[in-house]
This record gives sequence, structure tokens and C-alpha cells, in this order.
Amino acid sequence: VSTQSTWGQTRRSIETDCNVSLEVPPSSTPYEKARLKIKGSSRSALLSAKAKIDSIHARSKDRVEYTHFISIPLLGPITPEVDSLIKDIKSNFVGVAAGVDASIFQTPSKLHLTILMMRLYSPERLAKAKEVLASCEPFLQETFSPSNRISLKGLNYMNDDPSEVHVLYLSVGHNDTADRVLKLADHLCKVFVDADLVGEREVERLKLHATIMNSSFRDAQEIDVAPAKAVPGRYGQRIPFDIRPIMDRYGSIDLGEFPLATVELSKRHQPDARNYYTAEAAICFPGHRPS
Repeated sequence: VSTQSTWGQTRRSIETDCNVSLEVPPSSTPYEKARLKIKGSSRSALLSAKAKIDSIHARSKDRVEYTHFISIPLLGPITPEVDSLIKDIKSNFVGVAAGVDASIFQTPSKLHLTILMMRLYSPERLAKAKEVLASCEPFLQETFSPSNRISLKGLNYMNDDPSEVHVLYLSVGHNDTADRVLKLADHLCKVFVDADLVGEREVERLKLHATIMNSSFRDAQEIDVAPAKAVPGRYGQRIPFDIRPIMDRYGSIDLGEFPLATVELSKRHQPDARNYYTAEAAICFPGHRPS
């Protein structure tokens, strides 16, 4: 359902055709607490209305915003190094390189490797996702024993033209641990697809990267580049930035090795006490215990 008016028409159609009434929670209700109630005078009417609603949901679920994601947080000893790098890039290139402003930089304490994006819009789906993640801990422990150290080495970007980039990221150095992260990602994708929590077409081969600049972060008030360069994005227009001078200075940067601690199922847009994303559940790498 794409608009409020369309939903209103759909609601009236279901109520009329099935002889039921629908009680819709206010739009301000958190998705995990929202419940659509169907009231009718017969079981057949209730089942008919539910079938229509389920059909609408099946057609539209891929357009619903992601609510959670599974990631490997890159926190701890690496955070000061990333903070220093980002501050240095800001001081040298904000207002100098085209499209580069302070709003497009990642918060150092939110640096991570994304494994899966998820739509967990009900308590039942969230509970199931927690169970599935917990079931993966033995695989994680076995796969990463004895080493769980990775390196962040070099900057890279997502497209072919460095003068018009939307994502700049730190690359994960290639070593045995990086290969095992990919093995873990493949396992996680499989079990969550098998659990019907993620669609097969939503799962892609993971490209290990830690984003430090993203045009989707941009504050609209900061935009000061040619509108003709804007491209459509999930949340409006995205305007690229020029990373050529940044690559010249920092392209081969090496931030060193550091240990991985957890794989987390997190809420989007909700920071926790670490200023990372609020964890609904987590599993631990060898040698780490939850704090």
C-alpha cells in the first residue's frame, strides 16, 4: 500500500466485501507493537478478510523499509584509528572536494560489516530471528578458532568514476580470517533464508567493506553541488562526491589488525550506550564474552 488514500480505499473494500470491520493502530505505534484487528460476525468472514490482507502483504512486503540488520561491529581498538582518519579527511577536504561535506561521514562508533538487511515487523518474526542467530553460535565458534583478527587496509569505492562516488569504504585486508568471514556470511544467509526471514533474491555475495562516507547520509541543508548530478535513492535524491584527492592521500592507508567480538542483530536508527545500533541479540567470536 503506497499511500494513505490507497490504504483507505483498500480498507473500505475489504470491510464491504467481507462484512468485517478493521481496527488499524495509529501510525505513531511502534511496528513491533502494531496490531491490525479484524472484527466480524462469522469465522468465514474473518478468514476471507485475513486472506485478502495476507495477499496484500505478500505483494507489498518488499517495499516495506528494513527494520533490522545483522552486522559485525568494528569497535574497540580500531575506533580511535577510524576517528582520527575521518577527522583528518574532514579537515582537509570538506568544502574543498566537490560534494564533500561533514554530514556524509560515518560515525566512527558505528563502523561495521553488514551481513544481512531484514524486515522484522512483528514480535514473532523478531523472536524467530533471535532464535536463528543463536543457533549459529556453534558454527561461529568452530569457524573462527583460533584466529578472529582482521585488518582494515586501503580505501575503495563502489563505482567506476572516482569524481562521482556515493560510497567510500575501508577495505578488509585479504587473509584467512577474511575468508572465514565470507564463509560465516554465506552460512547466516542460508539459515535466515531457510527460516523464511529473508528472501533469496535479497541475499547477495558479501563484499567485505566498512563504509566511512555515504551520500545517503547527506543533510539536505548541506547540498551545494549541481542538481543534475543527483540520482534517485530510497530516501530521496543522492548527490555524489569527488574522492580523487582523498584517494591520492589516503588510498593505501593501513589501520592494522584487530579482533572481532560479536555478530549482532540490531535495530536500525536506534543507538545504544556504545553509540552503535541497539542489539536485539548477539553471538560471540572465540575469546569474547558479552559485556
